[in-house]
Amino acid sequence: MFLEPLHDASAVASAPGKLILFGEHACVYGHTAVAAAISDLRIIVQASLHYDSPTLYAVLHDLPSATGSGDPVAARVHFHALAAALSTCEAISPLMEPAPPTVAQIECLSSLLPGMPEVDRSALLPLLFLCAALLPQLVTSGATFGVHVHVRSADLPL
Repeated sequence: MFLEPLHDASAVASAPGKLILFGEHACVYGHTAVAAAISDLRIIVQASLHYDSPTLYAVLHDLPSATGSGDPVAARVHFHALAAALSTCEAISPLMEPAPPTVAQIECLSSLLPGMPEVDRSALLPLLFLCAALLPQLVTSGATFGVHVHVRSADLPL
């Protein structure tokens, strides 16, 4: 059972942009790399609850969609669809036991974004995975509200 949220609940988080020497994949695969914060350039994420429908609505404002429309990368995924897709693959590790996504989990999450250009899908998959890992109650409880997530780079070159 999931408690109904407080009205107008929202949160904003900010983190410094990072420069990773020797490539981001060096960190992922365990090779030596140097990461440094880049002055005042930041990534800002705003999340808020909405009562229009039980969906995750994500907008990456500073990443133009590969569709050529001029719109930012964005997606709306219903929590019921997310739960159904994840039920066909292994469970995502809970917050207290973090683990990277498996290939099967990535494929399950990718199925929620049909017809989307691969570049757009690749940008949104981490957000879908984090939502399922950090907010599993929203995905599985039959929540009657949704979450809107807006990501901005605050002048960080992408």
